[in-house]
Amino acid sequence: VNNATDNAGVDTAKANAQALDTAKDEANKAINALENLNDAQKQGALAAVTAATTVDEVTTAKNTATGLDQDMGQLKDEVADDSDLRDSVNYKNADQEKQAAYDEAVSAAKAILAKDGKNEASPEVKNAQAAVKAAKEALNGDTKLATAKDEANKAIEAMPNLSKED
Repeated sequence: VNNATDNAGVDTAKANAQALDTAKDEANKAINALENLNDAQKQGALAAVTAATTVDEVTTAKNTATGLDQDMGQLKDEVADDSDLRDSVNYKNADQEKQAAYDEAVSAAKAILAKDGKNEASPEVKNAQAAVKAAKEALNGDTKLATAKDEANKAIEAMPNLSKED
């Protein structure tokens, strides 16, 4: 407004300010409605909207928060089966170092997901999700059990004093 040289300039500046204010209000409502962000992430997103000086910057801040919310939802889904997995043969029979890697990955993911977690950005959230997924896939309890069963069956078959009925 201070830089305007005529009434049209004042009107344009006023319209731009109103558009920015409206965009900020809508972005703040959208961010506050996001369900997967932790408190620090939500505050960071709201601060980015507050600091924005153009409608494009507001849109970018809102889109960044929405993407982060989706990433946090995927991370939450990745650790949702944690208690069931820990009760599974695949976890219980896995090598200790594979269990430890899984435990560490899940612990790091849960720290990000906690309401009082840090303001982690999408790359860190995606890395945590990938770490949990990789640690799950590396668990080898099912494979170890299958190998042990095969070896036991071979040992039984090699026993000369047993018949098929025994």
